Amino acid sequence: MRNAFFILGRPRSRTAWLANLLTVTPFSFCLHEGLADFGGSLNLLERKMRDARAIKIGNADTGLIHYADELVERFPDSSFVLIAGTQRSWHLFASKMGIADELRDAIDHAFVEAGHVLSNHPNALILEAHELDDVRSVEELWAHCLGTTKSFDRARFEMLRGFNVQADNAVLLERIRRGSPYL
Repeated sequence: MRNAFFILGRPRSRTAWLANLLTVTPFSFCLHEGLADFGGSLNLLERKMRDARAIKIGNADTGLIHYADELVERFPDSSFVLIAGTQRSWHLFASKMGIADELRDAIDHAFVEAGHVLSNHPNALILEAHELDDVRSVEELWAHCLGTTKSFDRARFEMLRGFNVQADNAVLLERIRRGSPYL
C-alpha cells in the first residue's frame, strides 16, 4: 500500500494526539487504534486504510507493536515511527487500571521486539515521547509520515501541543485487551 504510515508505541505514548495532528483533510487521515477496531485483523485494517479518502493514510496504534514483523513485510514501502520513552507512564497507567503484570510485561516485550524490527528498517524513525513537544522533532515526524513539510502548520502544532488529548481510560483498557494477542 503506497502512501501509508504507521505509528507504534506503548499505551500512553501520545498516539491519540498524533492521530489528531496528522489528520489534515483532504491531504492526510490518521486512524487512532484502528487495529483494535478491527479485532486485530491487519486485512481489515488495510481495507479500511485503502478506502480512506486521503492522499496519505496512517494508523497511530499501540496494538501495532505486536505485529511489527508482519507490518514491515506487508507494507515494506510505508513509513514507520516508533515512539519510545514511555515505559514509566505506561506502568503507572497499568497499575492504576489494574492491568495484570503479565499483560504489562507482554506489552513491554512486544515493544522491545518492535524496536528491534524497526531499528533495522530504512523507512523507520524512532523518537522519544518528550521530543513530541519540540516543533523541529514533530516537523521531522510530519515529513517522515507525510513526505513533505509544506502542509505543516506551526500554529496548529502550538495549539495542539497545549491539548492533553487522551483516550477514555475504560475504552483504552478494552482496546488493549482486544488488541493483545496474549489474551
